[in-house]
Amino acid sequence: DMKINFRKVRVYKSLDKKECDIVDISSVLANAIYMQGQGIHDHTLCHKIYECKDEDIEYADDEIETIRKIVYQLSNPVMIETINNILAEDK
Repeated sequence: DMKINFRKVRVYKSLDKKECDIVDISSVLANAIYMQGQGIHDHTLCHKIYECKDEDIEYADDEIETIRKIVYQLSNPVMIETINNILAEDK
């Protein structure tokens, strides 16, 4: 399990990672899961992400795997790298 605040995520502006912005990715991520997920698990997860307050929320390992799977399949490289960075911070 890990805690993540998808409303305050560091997103790098280029590959050299010299500049970044703090961005709210909760809506983009929740909508990707909403459109491409399957079953009640993904339905619950997309609402959990979308409706979160501006705070760290606890995500179970299976929720993290769903996020990773959807992002890897559907997102652009900057979002993939952003998620990878978030998940690496917990290690």
